[in-house]
Amino acid sequence: MYRRFSGLLCSAFFFAACGGSQVQLQQPVGSSPVVELSAPPEEKDEKKAVPADVVEKSARPYSGYRLADEKVFSVDEVMSRIASADAVCVGELHDDPLSHYAQLEVARALLARREMRGIELGIALEMVRQDEQSALNAFDAGSIGVDQVAEATDWEKEWGYPFVYWQPFFELAKKSKIPLVALGVRRSLTKQIATNGIQKVPREMGNLVPTQLDFENERHRSNFAALMGGHPHSAPQATPTDGDQNSESDHSTPHGHSKRPDLSNYYEAQVLWDEAMAKRATTWLEAHAPARKLIILAGQAHCAYSAIPERIEKRGKFTVVSVLPVRGGSPLEALDAPLPPEGLFSQLDELLEAESAGKGQEPADADEPAAPEAGTNEKIDPNHLLNYLAADYDYQLVFDE
Repeated sequence: MYRRFSGLLCSAFFFAACGGSQVQLQQPVGSSPVVELSAPPEEKDEKKAVPADVVEKSARPYSGYRLADEKVFSVDEVMSRIASADAVCVGELHDDPLSHYAQLEVARALLARREMRGIELGIALEMVRQDEQSALNAFDAGSIGVDQVAEATDWEKEWGYPFVYWQPFFELAKKSKIPLVALGVRRSLTKQIATNGIQKVPREMGNLVPTQLDFENERHRSNFAALMGGHPHSAPQATPTDGDQNSESDHSTPHGHSKRPDLSNYYEAQVLWDEAMAKRATTWLEAHAPARKLIILAGQAHCAYSAIPERIEKRGKFTVVSVLPVRGGSPLEALDAPLPPEGLFSQLDELLEAESAGKGQEPADADEPAAPEAGTNEKIDPNHLLNYLAADYDYQLVFDE
């Protein structure tokens, strides 16, 4: 069964946070209507085999672009600038091979500089929960191979997207002895917060909540408002379970709760997610100081500067850059998302309550994105959601069509 509003956090309320499913539309990697960005991995009986070389076959010429001064760079120039940071977060659409090819290019560039400068390099993965770090340690130690790591991390159940999109990173790590870092957050925790709020986290989960949580970052909040305000259908409906055994681990809706969604809780869960990943990345950087670099593979909204990168920098004396892959041969125009207007969350709550009652409209066709509905921020254009995120990135890797 196709779930129109899938995914606690990853796609239910913050459809671009983890990247969602990719649809070819216009220029950028990931420029797709909101309803498609919120699509989950296909159900098991509908999945199509993904070729093992799908990432490498996405190779094509590209250049670099820096938003601050709108300067275009050659590949060598942009990689040199990216490599000057302590960490680099490369945003992805999870099932878009070009996103992963861009990440692989950055990883290879950092690896080349590791060999020249003697620095330590790590690869951090949103896709693997932090409590599965032992499986990555076993992989690093050679106890398990590339063909075993997916099973060891329960990849199919916990992540759901085909492993082949990330397999090149495991192969590179194995060949070049690059340690892997688990960044992912337990879905049971984010589900709990999105449903009940961070103040009602069960005592047994309390140690999973970072002590440093910034809910007042205006850029981060405006990204959230833009993504939510651009299309209210990105929120979950209260629907009965369909009996799918993968219902909680494949980004599905939190089945069974009947109260309407509270966007403040959803935002708290988003902040928790970003802060937890930033904390884990910071711990690795501190443990491997001073000569180290970390490449972070995460969804597009997670890698926006106000998400993981800035929250790492606030935890220590680190520099972190954000990189957004773009397709189409020219840089993606960056638009500043308007700050959330007074009452935006409550206005959207009313729309979501109507949605739960079955009064919402059907999602727009993939080639006809829906316009903002009454009560949402009129200035937000759902066609430009990725443009709002682009304004919160340091660099773009601009690939030919």
